[in-house]
Amino acid sequence: MILPSIGVSNDKKCISERTANRWLKALGWIRSATKKGIYIDGHERADVVDYRQKFLQTMKGFEERMIMTHETNPDILQFPPNGVRPLVFYTHDETVFYANDGQRVIWHPRGEMPLRKKGRGRSIMVSDFLSIIDGRLTHTRPDGSLIEAREIIHPGKNNDGYWGGEDVAKQFRKAIAIHKKKYPDYDALWAFDNSSNHNCYAQDALVVRNMNLGSGGCQARLRDTVYNGVTQTMNFPDDYPDESLRGKPKGMKRVLEERGLWGDKLLKICEKCKSKVEETDRRTCCARRILELQDDFRLQKSLLEEIAEQEGQQIIFYPKFHPEFNYIEMYWGAAKRFARENCDYTFNGLQTTVPLALDYLAIDTLRRFASKAFRYMDAYRKGLTGEDAERQVKRYASHRRIPLDWSTNL
Repeated sequence: MILPSIGVSNDKKCISERTANRWLKALGWIRSATKKGIYIDGHERADVVDYRQKFLQTMKGFEERMIMTHETNPDILQFPPNGVRPLVFYTHDETVFYANDGQRVIWHPRGEMPLRKKGRGRSIMVSDFLSIIDGRLTHTRPDGSLIEAREIIHPGKNNDGYWGGEDVAKQFRKAIAIHKKKYPDYDALWAFDNSSNHNCYAQDALVVRNMNLGSGGCQARLRDTVYNGVTQTMNFPDDYPDESLRGKPKGMKRVLEERGLWGDKLLKICEKCKSKVEETDRRTCCARRILELQDDFRLQKSLLEEIAEQEGQQIIFYPKFHPEFNYIEMYWGAAKRFARENCDYTFNGLQTTVPLALDYLAIDTLRRFASKAFRYMDAYRKGLTGEDAERQVKRYASHRRIPLDWSTNL
């Protein structure tokens, strides 16, 4: 685009890129990027640190069975010792490509910026699972047709709608089915980030915030539960004496009364609970607090956890503020870089570019991304955080592990 604007034909390669860069500077062009947004570093928040330590310890146990790449040669896969059932590690995430998301670093005349379309344009959302064995999760049926775990939608009210927790759950079930067909002799570990979509609950799950204080009315119909060894129904029977409550869901007051936990003048929720003030000794301040501390409500699992349990699968969630642990983030970055380099600022162009961007990355590059993510985990296990972890991960790029004497190399 630039060469024709200054009278130079670019039909064929006439000068090198290095020469072009020197002349662009001489002609008064500069190369710059526009930065947007502010990153709030939550790495060392107390709750994040606590969960991160538990996550790293759990992952360490899984790694003993996990199919991994060789430390120095990504073309070689290492399996656990004989007699140990191999474990395939799948990582998941979603990303969005925008039609008007062109290259951020561009050449332009000094003091001028090229006009671009306003807004980010229409978008394409991709949700996928990756493994280091062969990249994205797919399986070829006996008839030669391909089934894949990847889901692609066009978000928007007037298009395919928006991606939600139920959509993730449906995709997760499909991914599990593909894994069982493709690797019947291998177990699987499924990793998700801590987004609201991934931590949502089933519609009938025991979630207190879905209940009213009184019975009936507009509130969720929760599943039956067990309290002190006795089944407690969460909805009134169809032959209940009060016709207005037949088949209706029970409220907090009725559930607590049946458990012998109701107290006079209890509010649905107190001011401290509204403002999310955490106090471990506050247990009877309001109906919501009393009920959410009951074991059946407190131990309620998310929808994805329930699916994993039903299907006999292992599941784990990445710590918040740690995208470096999830190597699919690096895969998205490479795919978006390809899309920006080939952006023509049209939705039709985006539909053509996105599939190419998602599939152009070689498997050995993907495995290097995975090795880098595991180096980050190893760095945090050894006590590194922030810049120190970043520096050591780059320093030991040919290994999955950070050496024990890392502190002498800072």
